[in-house]
Amino acid sequence: MSTSVQALEKLIPFTESLESLDPSLLDTPLSENKWSTKEVLAHLFRWDIFLIESGIPSILDSTSISFPEYHQYNAESAELAKHLSNVDVIRQTVSKRKELLQMLDNSMMPLDTPISINDQTHNTTTNERYTLDFLMHDFASHDAHHIKQIETFLHQHQS
Repeated sequence: MSTSVQALEKLIPFTESLESLDPSLLDTPLSENKWSTKEVLAHLFRWDIFLIESGIPSILDSTSISFPEYHQYNAESAELAKHLSNVDVIRQTVSKRKELLQMLDNSMMPLDTPISINDQTHNTTTNERYTLDFLMHDFASHDAHHIKQIETFLHQHQS
């Protein structure tokens, strides 16, 4: 298993650890004009849903993926969080990540297969060739960014 896929697994125990928190902490914005932990988790599991239902199947079919307009998609994710319980958001985050990992594990496509992302074949900053592994590394980095935000918030509010 690639290091990027292993990095994606880290979201599972982190998310499960949030179940024991005071529920009000999950609903508190991480900082002024920022999402709450609950909204961040909804954001993460909705991107997993996109990958499971659309992104990975498209890559397997045509070695290409096209992402939705992310501002709107992210706003929809934050709105969805308002209609779900903390437990539901935690369970969905864990469940969808496990489903994504299983999908990647069952895929016959090598992670180093070249792909296109939004009709681009290379990263415009680094000129690195896009691959499924590159994409999973990007998602793992995205997870790490949000996990650090949540950990910083929790450290400040549990001391």
